[in-house]
Amino acid sequence: MEGIVVRKDSLCYIVSEITTKKRYECILAGRLKYYKKKDALLDTRVFLQIKVGDHVKFDLNVDKYIINDLFERKNTLVRPDVSNIDLVLLVFSAVEPDFSFLLLDKLLINCKVINSSAALIITKIDLISKSNLDELKEKLNYYESNNLLNKILYIDNNLFDSVQDLDYLINQKIVVLCGQTGVGKSTIINNLGIGLQVTNSISKFLGRGKHTTRNTELFDFLGGYLIDSPGFSAINIYFNSLNDIINTYSDFKKFSDLCKFLDCRHDSSKAYCGVIEAYNNKLILKERYENYLSIIKEKISYDSQGKNFNSAIHLK
Repeated sequence: MEGIVVRKDSLCYIVSEITTKKRYECILAGRLKYYKKKDALLDTRVFLQIKVGDHVKFDLNVDKYIINDLFERKNTLVRPDVSNIDLVLLVFSAVEPDFSFLLLDKLLINCKVINSSAALIITKIDLISKSNLDELKEKLNYYESNNLLNKILYIDNNLFDSVQDLDYLINQKIVVLCGQTGVGKSTIINNLGIGLQVTNSISKFLGRGKHTTRNTELFDFLGGYLIDSPGFSAINIYFNSLNDIINTYSDFKKFSDLCKFLDCRHDSSKAYCGVIEAYNNKLILKERYENYLSIIKEKISYDSQGKNFNSAIHLK
């Protein structure tokens, strides 16, 4: 049989059979527990980490269902620890916690790296003034008009009316909800009617939310799967070269083609930069460009120290 791993607890895996969606409790076959590390100089064996979202083969062996094969992954994330994602549904709040363009840009870089599309849900719009909300919408229109986001939805937590808007985004896809603790991911799950999560209030003292989802889990929904995951406190992005970062900025591409130098970093280091000219002419969002400079500066700093680059944002 073939199935999708929808939940894991320690070394036990819950697998949903592809056709019937019936769930089975499985263990991992002994021969799959370890694999030889291909790039190792020595004969090193590494423990196989099965992720939620993995496409596997499993069969009944005596009285236990055993996962005996793992299909090649389309993509994989570390935080949350899932694989084979078709769409990352980013959940941000307008306030409590405040909206972060830096976090948005880092998450979009991650989506680009794993070749996954992204959509954005803004929650708690009932807690922000109309003028501030209009300003936020104007800035976010840049992301949608430049195809950085498939869709942006704004949700009043007291009046959830965006389920129909989510239908076409989630249908027949494996979708992960990704966002800070306290932004309302579990509230969305509750309103969609596909989980029994308990929503906790924001901790005023700590300025952060309390975890409501304890384990990453994948729910059957609209012919596909929707993953809810625990809130995170950091997002890590790894790059081997500066060009790896630059190439994720698709909204810069039409301007970078006008740069005089092929290796232009778009950071004022060289003249005749099409990206800087576009920024000066307000064709590139201010926050977007400033976040770009911050990320490449961090990369350059790590390179100068001979360290592997780990671009991380810690959220408290």
